[in-house]
Amino acid sequence: MGFLIIVFMGLAIIEIELLVLLLLISRYKKKKDLSKSNRQEYSNYEEKIKAFAITISILLVLVIIFSIILFSPYPNKVKYSLIDVVPKDTIGLPMDVFYEQEFIFTISGWEGKLQYDKNEDRIAGNFQYKKIIEDDFGNTFLVSSGSNKIILENIKQKNLLESSIGWFFEKNIEISSKKKFFNKFVTVTLLSSKSSLSSAKYEYTLFREKPYFKVQFSANTLTKDKLDQSAYGIILKEFDLYLPNGTILKNDNYITELNEKVDIILDGNEVPLSHVSYLSDKVDLNKSAIKRQGSTFYLEQPKYEIFYNNKTNQTIIIYSPIIKKAINSFYWNVFWFYVSEDNGKYPPLYFIILEESKLAYCDEEWIIQSKYYDGNLQEYIDSSVDKMRGIKDE
Repeated sequence: MGFLIIVFMGLAIIEIELLVLLLLISRYKKKKDLSKSNRQEYSNYEEKIKAFAITISILLVLVIIFSIILFSPYPNKVKYSLIDVVPKDTIGLPMDVFYEQEFIFTISGWEGKLQYDKNEDRIAGNFQYKKIIEDDFGNTFLVSSGSNKIILENIKQKNLLESSIGWFFEKNIEISSKKKFFNKFVTVTLLSSKSSLSSAKYEYTLFREKPYFKVQFSANTLTKDKLDQSAYGIILKEFDLYLPNGTILKNDNYITELNEKVDIILDGNEVPLSHVSYLSDKVDLNKSAIKRQGSTFYLEQPKYEIFYNNKTNQTIIIYSPIIKKAINSFYWNVFWFYVSEDNGKYPPLYFIILEESKLAYCDEEWIIQSKYYDGNLQEYIDSSVDKMRGIKDE
């Protein structure tokens, strides 16, 4: 941006000087004692200066247009070229990923995990995860809901911290973005946690017209020796999982609405609806229960994971230099990738999105055919990661 300002100012000064010179020549030509040959010579100078001034004017216009394209904010409905990430400073910090303006999946602060001081909790939590209600007799309850039950906990006083969950909360999220010609950088900062964690960041790097991007998580605290592993949490629906060894895990997520009401648990004990019916105007105790089904798979240090959608023929490859473990839950359609800490920073997670793709496992290697690449998948991952690795927001 600074370079463009210098260029613009330089061209503007030259333009002003040319206009002043043209004005002086025009006035000098009007002198009556000027010979015909001198008058013709000044006319030639005038034409050359006019041509040069027009050229400078065109350059000024181009600089202005280029600046508008490069630095003006994109309209909300227009996503960054090919891939974009759109974070929202709401409960759970959803960071939605779009491909050609179509939503694909979410990188979730709610599903992100951080181990600190021997405790693991959600990165972006909720200050009032459990609803707080009061009955007509002065009793206070914490309320939480599940697929088939509602849990009521009687507490002595209205303490909001008892209802909170997570290291950071939705009221202290800052989102910023910066664009260069070939890249867009998005930074999501979480501030002021309930512990001695002072801040945390998700830093995204996107690439113009490239089918990949990366995100890196970091946490800031004065006691970094208390930091341990962190997990990137990805919400991804309707994708099967293809493992590096050729195994294919089918997405068996299934939700059924049951013909029965939810169970009501009061202080650890199941009670009939009639026992707490006086709370019905404060919480829905008559809702139907649902049954959630789906498998969960735990993997130690996978090289990468491939997610494939048979309906759209889209492939999403997720890679990090050292994934300590991956927890793949079709039950929740959430996938966690645990990585280790190094002085408050965690290894980036790299994403490659390929459309019109087909996968085949041959000679202990995945081969992919897609719109952008045909060939050995591992070689494509290595090549794409090398291109992403050297780009920084400077």
